[in-house]
Amino acid sequence: MSIPPRLFRRGFLGRAQITGRFDMKEAGDLAIVLRAGALPAPVKIIEERTVGPSLGQDSIRQGFISIIISAILIVLFMIFYYRLSGVIAISHSL
Repeated sequence: MSIPPRLFRRGFLGRAQITGRFDMKEAGDLAIVLRAGALPAPVKIIEERTVGPSLGQDSIRQGFISIIISAILIVLFMIFYYRLSGVIAISHSL
C-alpha cells in the first residue's frame, strides 16, 4: 500500500492525521501497516569506533594540498592555452 505524500498532514504536539478517501478495508490495512512500524526493533552493535581530532586535521591538510595543486594546474593551463594573455591575466590576479 502506498500513500501519496499529500495525504499526510502534520498535527499539533507531534501528532499526525492522514486524510483521504479510504474505504474500510483500505483504512484497516493502513492501520495495520502503521502499527507494524511502531514495533520495537532490537539493536545489535556490530562494530564501535572512536574518531579522534586528528581526522579533522588530516582533512584540513589534504584540503590545502588539493587547493595548491589545483591552483598550479590552473596557472599552467592558462599559460599553455592563452600564452601571453594567460601570463598577463595571472600576473594581474596576484
